[in-house]
Amino acid sequence: MLEARNAIVALFRGPTPAHTPNDDAVTTQPISTNRRFLTGLIGYPIAHSASPAMHERAADALGARCHYHLIEVAGAGREELRILLDGIRRLGFAGVNVTFPYKEAVIELLDALSPGAASIGAVNTVVVRDNKLTGHNTDTTGFARAVTGLVTDSAAAPMALRSEPDGSAPRKLNGASAAPIGTVVTSCTMDGQISPQNVN
Repeated sequence: MLEARNAIVALFRGPTPAHTPNDDAVTTQPISTNRRFLTGLIGYPIAHSASPAMHERAADALGARCHYHLIEVAGAGREELRILLDGIRRLGFAGVNVTFPYKEAVIELLDALSPGAASIGAVNTVVVRDNKLTGHNTDTTGFARAVTGLVTDSAAAPMALRSEPDGSAPRKLNGASAAPIGTVVTSCTMDGQISPQNVN
């Protein structure tokens, strides 16, 4: 639910330093409790997505009204994505989330990128502000929030984290060899260097 709330705040207010460090490309605006807004998710396949329920509940918790629309498009090329994003801009969307397979493909079609999205080379949130589309990546900030306490506890030593199959919070491992084959293991140090890899 925290990641849904972060994405809603990014779409509705624009990013804040707590959500996207070093991102001053978009100014923040206070959340209006009587405001309605339209958001959505672009990707394929997404019919199974829990995003509408999560984002609409997060908006409710913030005192706002949100409609979160699934925009399931298979095999969209550059021109189709450009038309789709132009529709997002013109139809009054506050923004959209972007997922597989379009996180990288949308980059060249946006008006601006946050420094985080530019350095990662992927966008998962597009904010519409003043008729401009700005791409952000909240995946890294959400992950960083989830592991901050674990990294702080590691006393500057490298550590490994295992993603849990049930979606629960990552946990420290006594050694990388403790991770079953196929799990994502992330090395992370106090200076913020994070390197995910699949164990094969």
